[in-house]
Amino acid sequence: MPLQFSLQQLAQRVKKLQQLKKSEDEPKYRRFRAKINPGDNQSAEDELKKEICKDMFKEMSIIGQFNLGFIITKLNADIFMIDQHATDEKYNFEMLQQHTVLQGQRLIVPQSLHLTAVSENILIENIDIFRKNGFEFLINEEAQAMERVKLVSLPTSKNWTLGLLI
Repeated sequence: MPLQFSLQQLAQRVKKLQQLKKSEDEPKYRRFRAKINPGDNQSAEDELKKEICKDMFKEMSIIGQFNLGFIITKLNADIFMIDQHATDEKYNFEMLQQHTVLQGQRLIVPQSLHLTAVSENILIENIDIFRKNGFEFLINEEAQAMERVKLVSLPTSKNWTLGLLI
């Protein structure tokens, strides 16, 4: 029985199979388009930059957890890795910032601070910020530099008194 054979058809079929194989090997995700160039990485940085706000967390769907410390989430076509410990610290800091009330605790004897002239000027220029945070100072304009400021009140909150770092 004669068998029909065409070398041309065989070559076409092999070509189609090779093309199908190539398309299966190609990744199904979006490729990084920017070129990595040590002299000009701005386009690469722009492509990787993604800013998120707190409201976006409500829209994220959780994919899973990695290494007992990271949550993998998805928002639209983007995937994010969230550090659970850093997120917890941020939350605790914001709660403390909102609910902590600092009060001043007057000292019996004012303390000399022994600041450098530059530090002394910075303190005097920003005295309102220190007062808002519970610190009070006596400033003697007549005294010589580095001896003009004395601490008279420290901030306290609940059972904690903030003090000097020595």
